[in-house]
Amino acid sequence: FNYSLDMAHLMFDCTCHSSSPLVAMRGSQCAELDNVRGAWVHHSPNSSVELMCDEGPYVVATRALAIIKGSAQLPMHLHDPVNAATCAYLGFPQMLPIPDHCFP
Repeated sequence: FNYSLDMAHLMFDCTCHSSSPLVAMRGSQCAELDNVRGAWVHHSPNSSVELMCDEGPYVVATRALAIIKGSAQLPMHLHDPVNAATCAYLGFPQMLPIPDHCFP
């Protein structure tokens, strides 16, 4: 995705727990990620077929996927990362025009 090493470190640090020392150290720098999109793809647990994509601000997307991986949806996301990309970039050009009911 052609991000600098500094940006990669910022992305790593700012996706830690919101009360972590790394987030505290970064302070307002984490706001730089508000305009970076993050997306992940839901896969069928039986066939690994790509079903749909979720997208949002990178930090929000990372934390949302972490919550999902702690739920019964884990089999659909066992190896899924949050990509610093849009759903369109990941092959999902159609967007549902309403907010997600779980992570608005």
